[in-house]
Amino acid sequence: MNGIMESQIDLKVLGIKFQSENYCFRDDGFVEDIHAHARKVNQEFGDDPASYDLEVSLNEKLPLVGGLTRVRNASQPIPVIICYYHQDSPLKEIFVRGHEETHALQEMGRLHLLQERLVALRLKIDIGAYSDNELIADIGGLYAVIKHGFPSLLIMPFLDKEGKDKILEFYLEFLGSKNPV
Repeated sequence: MNGIMESQIDLKVLGIKFQSENYCFRDDGFVEDIHAHARKVNQEFGDDPASYDLEVSLNEKLPLVGGLTRVRNASQPIPVIICYYHQDSPLKEIFVRGHEETHALQEMGRLHLLQERLVALRLKIDIGAYSDNELIADIGGLYAVIKHGFPSLLIMPFLDKEGKDKILEFYLEFLGSKNPV
């Protein structure tokens, strides 16, 4: 294990901290090869490392990832581990890390903590109204980008078509809330 799993959950890019008795969190940071790292995490979990390759073959989105979240529900406390690739800009790195931290937050049943931060920004986004986990994670990525002061529209080319329209709508709403008429 690269780090110590603990019950103090600290999602650094989202700026969210909380205690958990049921989950432990580990951020393995930037990795050279997400797929090799996922196999290694599967082995830590006591699974056949090749089981990750089966997941990839069944899910066409996995080979295109900028980051990855792994969870082992059969353990107690439940470990949630994230990792990600270096991106070609600090903005994309913040977005990807925020995206993966949001997946972790969702796995731990704590999306309400992100919701509170969205409300504090005066964003009228009810993340509970969405069932697409990738869109929810993109909302978390957008929040991280805004939180860290980046011009958020620069993330648009990085998003898939379905997420792009919603994220653009949310960001334009955020800009409007900054300049009330």
